Amino acid sequence: MTARLELQLKSLSLTNILAHYQEEAVKAAQEKSPYEVYLARLVEMEAMSKLDRSINAKIQKARFPALKTMEEFDFSFQPHLNEKEVIRLTSLDFVAQKENLLFLGPPGVGKTHLAIAFGIKACLPNIRSGSPAPKSSWNSSPWPRKPGDRAIPCCPFPGWICSSSTSLVICPSL
Repeated sequence: MTARLELQLKSLSLTNILAHYQEEAVKAAQEKSPYEVYLARLVEMEAMSKLDRSINAKIQKARFPALKTMEEFDFSFQPHLNEKEVIRLTSLDFVAQKENLLFLGPPGVGKTHLAIAFGIKACLPNIRSGSPAPKSSWNSSPWPRKPGDRAIPCCPFPGWICSSSTSLVICPSL
């Protein structure tokens, strides 16, 4: 029975359940837990494991140059930055509205840190994002055009379409 169960768990890619079901069965027997509690623990462990793997895969696929989070950003280092606005943008509502986020400023003011922090936040569950549309596909872009949208030639990110719906965060010099 054990070999068959393990083969089935493996074929269903339930790797976390496969790794822990025996120790959880012993624990459930010792605690005299109902079968449903035992099963719920295993399923929760598997779900959390899959979620962690999904987040890590997205972060690896993004190939960030470093791992930075919003919590690590030192707003006291950049006192002219509107902290409340940046925190508001961490809801990532602009992604659902198909808007862009653009950081401008001189070197060393935190643009890369903020961009990576927003990218990592977007790797968390329930965030869907697309890749930037090349200028050649502007007319066939999957994002709906709004009045006032235009490709801006001076946009520092080749291939990105800047529009009137861009949330702009300016990092002033120190």
